Amino acid sequence: MTVAEVADWVAYAVQLPQYREVFRANSISGYTFPLLMANDGARLQEIGVHSELHRHQLAMFLQMKYLGMGRKPEAVASSVCTAERSTSQDKVLLQIAWVPAENTPQRYQLQRRSPGESTWVPVYTGADTEFLDVVESDQHVVYRLTTWNSYGRSPHVFVRCEEASSASSNAELSPSLLPSSGKSRSSRSSSQRNKRNLEIEDTEEDDSDDFDHRLSVWGLLKIYFWWLDDAIVILLVVMLPIRGIIYGDADSLLRLLRRLPPNMPTRVTVEVEHSKTTVESAAARVSWEKPVDNGVPIVCYTVRWTRTKTEEVKWIKLLTVPLPTTVIVDKLHHGETYKFVVQATNQFGLVTNSSRSTYMVPVPELKGKLRPRQLPAEKRALRNQCHVCHDPRYKKKVPFTATLDRRILHYCCLCDREFCHYHKGEVYHTKALSCPIVDGRCICITCKESRLHRTVTY
Repeated sequence: MTVAEVADWVAYAVQLPQYREVFRANSISGYTFPLLMANDGARLQEIGVHSELHRHQLAMFLQMKYLGMGRKPEAVASSVCTAERSTSQDKVLLQIAWVPAENTPQRYQLQRRSPGESTWVPVYTGADTEFLDVVESDQHVVYRLTTWNSYGRSPHVFVRCEEASSASSNAELSPSLLPSSGKSRSSRSSSQRNKRNLEIEDTEEDDSDDFDHRLSVWGLLKIYFWWLDDAIVILLVVMLPIRGIIYGDADSLLRLLRRLPPNMPTRVTVEVEHSKTTVESAAARVSWEKPVDNGVPIVCYTVRWTRTKTEEVKWIKLLTVPLPTTVIVDKLHHGETYKFVVQATNQFGLVTNSSRSTYMVPVPELKGKLRPRQLPAEKRALRNQCHVCHDPRYKKKVPFTATLDRRILHYCCLCDREFCHYHKGEVYHTKALSCPIVDGRCICITCKESRLHRTVTY
């Protein structure tokens, strides 16, 4: 809608003609409607609409126009222009009448324009279906008739009265004929003039009114949700899904779509199994509580355990019916830590993991025959002492200046013997205070020679 059309719409559709020039002065067009109707028309006060009631009324009409709520009225079915003689010699009475296309009450706007003029002059606005206009005898006029409702206007209907003045002059020159046949002649002449001179031209509205604004279901939904309260929106969008999750209403839909996962196994406990614990390996008993039934049966339990030292993962699947809730895991290493997880698989193939349980295998207390034999005294490695310095077979003396070197020890990663820094050549290690015994790169001569003998192939 252009600025002029919006100004006429405010005056005749909204019926607030006092704001017609306000909209025209601020150049309000159809593209400005979304800005003006926000917040119940709060921005209308900036352009000069100070009445709160009028702001709400304008905002309501703007929203109905923007959302297409309603339809434009139909043009009049027919119209007629009749010329009559006036008491004044230089005046002519023009009677314009029309027949509405609908029985519902409408508002009509009649405008007049003479040849050579560029603007239409309003001469009548109201609900009547006829109007009497007084013009000069030598004036040729054209009338434009428009039907208005609360949504908009109809196409224009043009009524031409070009020979009205000539008809009035002919009636004055022959007064003797009027008493006898005035009525019949006037009726015939008026019908002939209506056939020759009255032309009705329907013009479509601008690009903004090209589409059909008839009331539809989608339009009703749009206007309904436009005024929907925020609390109801929060209830529908947030509270109802939360309520469905809490009370299990969503389980029925997920079960129907075969997307309902099983509930999680709880209370996963790991205990040592003494009956299968040996010197080489240990065993543990893993138990858990059966998950709460949600309508989809569980077909399999999987117990997974991970060795922390090597990140090695092993598992056991339980498929026997009825499904057990206890399993014994063997071949565990003493003194190491394991992480256990129980997985439940339902009939849809969906898997749920339990919380992770950490278990450290205890070192058993060996008694009797299981206790390892004590090494003889000659085979025991000296602790915190250099093996070369205390070995009687070596006649090497350490000078007094190397006292500090005797306090720095190196460790062989294979035989666990210790060598002072003065005898660092025995372990092929020259850096003090950084013995890499953990890496296995510090090795004595004896162990290295024995390793070479084992790797040689004859």
